[in-house]
Amino acid sequence: MICPGSRSTPIALALARRAGDVRQWVLFDERSAAFFALGVAKSSGSPVAVVSTSGTAAANLLPAVAEARLGRVPLVAVTADRPPESRDFGGAQTIDQVGLFGSHAKWFQDLPLAADPGLLARYSRIVGARASHTALSQPRGPVHVNFSFREPLLPDSPSPGAYSRGGTRAVVVVGARAFADEASLNGVAAELGSHAKGLIVAGPGEYPVGLRGALSALSERLGWPLLADALSNLRQDGAVNGGVVRCYEPLVRSEAFQARKPDCVLRIGGVPTSKELNLFCQGATTVILDDAEGWRDPDFAASAFVFGDLEHSVRSLQRAVGAGPGPDPGWRRVWESASADAEARMDSMMGAVAELFEGKLFHLLSKMLRPAAPLTVVVGSSMPVRDLDYFFLRGSKNVRLVANRGANGIDGVVSTAMGVAAAEGDVLLVLGDVSFYHDTNGLLASRLHHLNATVIVVNNRGGGIFSFLPQHSLPKEVFERLFGEAHDIDFSGVSTLYGGKFHRVSDWAGLERALGSSAGAKGLRVIELMAEDRERNVELHRAAFKALAAPPGSEEAPA
Repeated sequence: MICPGSRSTPIALALARRAGDVRQWVLFDERSAAFFALGVAKSSGSPVAVVSTSGTAAANLLPAVAEARLGRVPLVAVTADRPPESRDFGGAQTIDQVGLFGSHAKWFQDLPLAADPGLLARYSRIVGARASHTALSQPRGPVHVNFSFREPLLPDSPSPGAYSRGGTRAVVVVGARAFADEASLNGVAAELGSHAKGLIVAGPGEYPVGLRGALSALSERLGWPLLADALSNLRQDGAVNGGVVRCYEPLVRSEAFQARKPDCVLRIGGVPTSKELNLFCQGATTVILDDAEGWRDPDFAASAFVFGDLEHSVRSLQRAVGAGPGPDPGWRRVWESASADAEARMDSMMGAVAELFEGKLFHLLSKMLRPAAPLTVVVGSSMPVRDLDYFFLRGSKNVRLVANRGANGIDGVVSTAMGVAAAEGDVLLVLGDVSFYHDTNGLLASRLHHLNATVIVVNNRGGGIFSFLPQHSLPKEVFERLFGEAHDIDFSGVSTLYGGKFHRVSDWAGLERALGSSAGAKGLRVIELMAEDRERNVELHRAAFKALAAPPGSEEAPA
């Protein structure tokens, strides 16, 4: 990913000369370009570089770098810089770029100005190999390489052999996989086996086929239900259908299930999206499996961390679980039965909702999206990802759900989705109106690079999430001025600015028609869903939460 700039000219030209070996994308805005690169890296799993010029242009990469660090995405930030003599002496477009991203970058290298071209070429090859390897090593994340250049930035072409010393072949780096100690795993297995009432919680993350099978076998062996976060993508996988609880939010919110709190929790992947689930699990003996030393435990609940290859750890635990109370068939069965009942009740409730309730959108998408080929759905932070986790249940196996859940920011989501489209050929993005406003310039990528993307903008005319938070208790005038984020933006103009088609829909039939016309279409398609206002949205959410958490057959429960 290349951003035009003067000081970065030598890097851009070097990449241009490698056009046959390096896939190149050019975008004008550094912040958007960095999130675009993040999207490509999330989709491909390979390191993706973003190149910027010096000064504040480089600083604009920070939001994506922070997301990449916490989201474990292999991003390589390549920044051009002024030479050392220009730093701290008022040089134009010069800021302190040494360690610019601080602890957000896994590794930083400030390349020197070398007088010997051959030495610099050999050194740069090794730095490039190390940067790529470091970005991919566990935990995956961003690295930063800073290049200093003196003028002239367009020197005479070097002689053919000027950079040939040391060879031009790529540096091969062979990584290593870390495995948890078997003896320690046996001790963890003994702890798990001593609890009859436990939960396996699969948080956001990647779950390859082997890991999915191992989790299913461990769930069966322990007799524990497997609670699958929407961003684990296990809800759509028939291979792990047994024991999977999709509709757990209504259960953990219900008074009846407060008596069914687990004694032990085995958590794998990222921190679950559901705050209610995290609260429900507090107080249980908690074991966290992670493929790298990320210490993802914001509630300080863990009594044990197991770091190492996840499939190896899960299979080892499954083999080692032995003496103890053994599986309690009633425990897992009651969770599965209650989840199935909650799903049926949700279907009934959503079918009766005529208003443009934001939660129903995700329930409908789980029913409507049946693509013939794999399709990635990128979901915005704040309310959309929460509604996804609560209301998106049994999706198609061809649907993959992703979100920027590292730093959980609402910025850069459009650009991330465009990066996914660049890597995969198409994408569906669902996000809120304020998040869309933050990153509308990310749509330029679709026009410049002929990308296919459908964007659903859930427009409730402001920052809907704040209406669910304690700030909403403030006097109305204070709340609206500081937190409401009310606006009167006419998003239809995006089709003029960036091309493509724009649809504004105000009923569910209109949404289905717009989505139907977008399926398989080329270019950019923006669908603006005119959702209920923020106050009504809160009322609809609370009514749904209350009804679905009520005991079956009660007056509050849906028929």
